Amino acid sequence: MAAAAGMLDDLAGRRVMVTGAGSGIGLAVTTRFLDAGAIVGACTLPGDEKGIAALEGVRGDRPLHLVAADVADSAAVNEAFGRFATDVGSVEVLVSNAGVGQKKPFVELTDADWAWMLGVHVGGAVNTARAVLPAMVDAGFGRVMFTASELVTLGLANLTHYCAAKGALVSLARALAREVGKDGVTVNCVAPGPTITPMFTAAPDEFNDENMSTIPMRTFGDPDNIAWTWLFLASDAGRWFTGQSVAPNGGVAM
Repeated sequence: MAAAAGMLDDLAGRRVMVTGAGSGIGLAVTTRFLDAGAIVGACTLPGDEKGIAALEGVRGDRPLHLVAADVADSAAVNEAFGRFATDVGSVEVLVSNAGVGQKKPFVELTDADWAWMLGVHVGGAVNTARAVLPAMVDAGFGRVMFTASELVTLGLANLTHYCAAKGALVSLARALAREVGKDGVTVNCVAPGPTITPMFTAAPDEFNDENMSTIPMRTFGDPDNIAWTWLFLASDAGRWFTGQSVAPNGGVAM
């Protein structure tokens, strides 16, 4: 911990926005950034009392700012992120992590299912990146990170719309990285493997010993451990990573 914290000293005072911050990976990433001394905006859905309570539980006396917005709603994102910028300054590090899951055969997916999945994952990434990039470009510094998935590589039956949405994030990151690299902004994805989060454990057929046996390291991911990946990419140590998909996955996808 001490060595990792030393390597990440440049994150102290950085203004960070994390979406999907109320549970799972988002909560762990938020906590790690606070541990590193960052000023963190934690974005949850409006009315997410459970998420807000979890965030209050890790706040302590640290600079955590609660933000409410549906990331699929560009106007709501602009308003919420604008308030954060007014209160503490423009976002320097974006962790676009908000996501949803739904297991359903492809032929049963409705237009509404597709719109919801793409709206949250792809629309959310677009809306949040668009809200922060102008200030990053003006400042000549920025870190943008999208949470993808190892399923971009593997695919999985009955999750076609989820896989398609996560795959779009990888392509978006690559293209955007080429566009804003000259402006001092990096754009990357983090693609976790099976990780113990509420969304994952809600699917008993995936969260079981048989599925674990397919992972070379024979363990599911721990949000508190894999959260370091986002911090590394946000730090000066990760400054030459851009357009990449970094995958803490226990070897499930190689």
